[in-house]
This record gives sequence, structure tokens and C-alpha cells, in this order.
Amino acid sequence: DAGLKLMKRTDEHLWALQISYDRKAAYKKWTSLILDEPGAWSISRPKAGQDYITFLSQGIGETVKDCLGVKATGTLHNRVNPLIRYAQHARDSGIKPFPISEHVAYQFLKQSDPSPSFPRSFITSVAFAKHVLGLLSADNVLDSCRIKGFSAMHYTKKRKLVQRPPLTVAQIEHLERCVNDVDKTAYDRIAAGFFLVLTFGRLRFSDAQSITSMELEIPLDAEHGYLECAAERCKTATTLEKRTRLLPVVIPTKSFTTDGWVECWLAVREQAKLVTGKGMPLLPNPPAGGGWTKVPITCEIAGDWLRALIKDVPGPKALTRVAAHSCKSSLLSMCAKYGMEPAARRLLGYHSAGRDKSMIVYSRDAMA
Repeated sequence: DAGLKLMKRTDEHLWALQISYDRKAAYKKWTSLILDEPGAWSISRPKAGQDYITFLSQGIGETVKDCLGVKATGTLHNRVNPLIRYAQHARDSGIKPFPISEHVAYQFLKQSDPSPSFPRSFITSVAFAKHVLGLLSADNVLDSCRIKGFSAMHYTKKRKLVQRPPLTVAQIEHLERCVNDVDKTAYDRIAAGFFLVLTFGRLRFSDAQSITSMELEIPLDAEHGYLECAAERCKTATTLEKRTRLLPVVIPTKSFTTDGWVECWLAVREQAKLVTGKGMPLLPNPPAGGGWTKVPITCEIAGDWLRALIKDVPGPKALTRVAAHSCKSSLLSMCAKYGMEPAARRLLGYHSAGRDKSMIVYSRDAMA
């Protein structure tokens, strides 16, 4: 009913191939850009005793692949595309694009009628090319006062940020009742539980999809406990050390309704034979023949599904603006209104400051 497009079993294989294809396409873009003028990039210069022709014919592809390392595929495309546009503009003007020149880059930005955010994206791409692939003369562009000023002036024309509204208490309670409603389909019950994981776990959509383990811990003499999860790859993992650690996610079983939702949701997942582990998204895309695939559902479709689940709940919020990120902001917004101290709210949102950077990763008890 939410407009979810069911997949075919063959789509699962094609999805895996598409990921590999997108990665290889990014490598090819960067390689072609470097081979346009190999002398302008430090990585395309052979080392002492190495034959230049042999290096370019055999080693440049692997060199580019290794330099780009674990960068996200989307990041590789986003960083190379502005440079491709710049190179094409320079060639059309009869100028060699590399080594990159400040006055050519400035004229490119002035004449290309860019979108408000494009000049800033171009500067980011030049910095990426310098630090990751060794683009020479990049400092001339990065230190240019007129390019930085033009970028800032254009960026102010960008539309103002409109944040997603948090879910209301009534909407969260409705999602909990959806999980416990045996008259609803298993698909809707599992999806509702997923959105509650985002809500009570204060998680981004992508972070929740990366959860690889879940363990329910309720002491024998206690009425409530915690669902402890571990997310493998998170958006806030910006260093190699953080990417090799699991982010502990602690979800209290005490919720807004008396019946709760965690235990029922885990039981429905078990009945649907949904497993949690590496390579398995927490909310996959259902196929046409029933069951589940290994393909993660997209954030846009998840937003449609969430709005469909809560469409009948009365409330002051504009439903069209509610999306998956509304779940993460809900409890954090309530904590702010309650007056909880900023340090605790920062920890609950998986952010850190100063010497607290390792606390989130190391201390699951602090999260509890």
C-alpha cells in the first residue's frame, strides 16, 4: 500500500553486480582523469628504477584502486564529477586542464552558471584529489581568495535547511501497536519494529541497516531490560580505527505502551526467518513471491512505508515531511524539551566531543 516495489529473485544478483559495476565505473573515471596528464599527479609518477611505460600500462589502475581504498562508492563519484566538468571546460577553451590552474578554475566557475552548492563541491573535489591522489598545484586553487569568496557567495543562495519533524508520542505508540497487531501482515509488523529501532536506538537509517547482532537482556527479577545491538559501519566512523569497531546500540524494552514491542518484534522476525548478520540489512526488500531478499530497502521507500503506517494518526505535524530521520530525532527532541544536560544528549545521539571520542565505542554500559 505504501508503493513498495517488490523485487524478483533475480534482482538480488543484479543488485550485487550493480554495486561492483558502480565501483569499477568510479575507478575508471579517476584513472581516465589521471591519464589525461600523468605528470600532474604524484601517484602516476614512476618511482626510481621503474619503467615509465610499463608503470602506466600495468600499474596505474591498481595504484588508483589502492589509493581510493575504503572510500564510499558514492563519494568517489561525487568527488570526480566536478573535476570532469572542469577538465571538459578547459579543453573546450583550448587549455590543458592539468596541472590545475587557479585562473582557469576561476573562469570555469564564473562561466559554468553553477548551482548554489557546486563551487563548494568543486573545491572539495580539488582537496580530495590533492590529499588522496596527489594532485599537484592544487594549493593554488584551495588558497585562492576569489574562488573561496565566489564559493561562499554562491552557497548562501542555497535553499534553507528544513529539518524533519520528530514523531509525536501518538505516532510512536501507534507503531508499537502495529508490531503487536496480529491482524497486520508480517511485513508491516517488521517494518514498524524497524522504525522503532531507529526511534528508541536514536539511529540513522543507514546505521540501523548495518546492525549485525542483537541480544535481548532482561534480568530474571526485572520487568524491563535492554536490546543490545552492534552496528558494523556507521556514518560517524570517520577514521580507520572507528571503522574496525562495532558501535553499541542500546534499546530499552520499556516503551510508550504497557505491552512493549521489542520481544514481539523479535518473535515476528524469527517467524519470518529473518537473520541478523554481516551482509544482511535489518530491513530488506521483500520479493514478489514472499519472504525477504538480501537487498536493503532504500531510505526513500522506507520513508513512504513509515508515512503509510502512521497516516491515520491525528497530529499537528505535516505528514508529508515525516521521513526515516524523524525517528532518530524524536527521543532526542524530547530529551531537549525535558531539560536533559547536553553531554547526555550528545552521547545518546552517538556524538562526541574532545576526549569523549572513544567513550561511545568502548562503553556499552554508558549507553545503557
